[in-house]
Amino acid sequence: MENLPELTDDPLEFGWAPKTQIEIPPEMVVSMAQGMEDPQAIAEKHGFFGDRWEKLKVWKPFLDAVAHQRAELDKSGYTFRVKAAWKAEDLADDFYLKAKRPEATFQQVQQAVTFFTRIAGLEPKEEKVANSGEGFSVTINMNGQNTTISGSRSPSDTLEMEDVTPRSGGYVIAPLIDPTLFAEMAANQDN
Repeated sequence: MENLPELTDDPLEFGWAPKTQIEIPPEMVVSMAQGMEDPQAIAEKHGFFGDRWEKLKVWKPFLDAVAHQRAELDKSGYTFRVKAAWKAEDLADDFYLKAKRPEATFQQVQQAVTFFTRIAGLEPKEEKVANSGEGFSVTINMNGQNTTISGSRSPSDTLEMEDVTPRSGGYVIAPLIDPTLFAEMAANQDN
């Protein structure tokens, strides 16, 4: 029978080496840390039976490895997500049965259909329209009338512009000019 390595109180002591080595599969440590199955069943899946399992389940380095892995799972949120998924699955049957009762309201049935459609991944997916390139839109508001000029750069790098200038009113759209220039022009007109 295989003996587990003995550890001194100070494993860094000069010259210390375990008398035997034991190889524990990382999958076994993770399964133990997850806590979703009976530890003995997990051990048996990985070849640890009887007396060998009895010694391993109290061996401090093994217990430390499982505790460390459990802390990592908790820290990453994995444990919470797994528990939430298990609880949702457990309650799903009750939810279904309540929605199937003759006294269930239309709203309760509709909620059940929506819920099960969503979790089954059967709801319609939104189609995202791919942007065909860079685009712009300019809107100018003058005296309550809007003028919008928009354009986009197509994949062939040609600039397409659409002029939606209102045809009534006769506004002239000019490049942006410094407003102080208008003040100077007005002042110079008096001279």
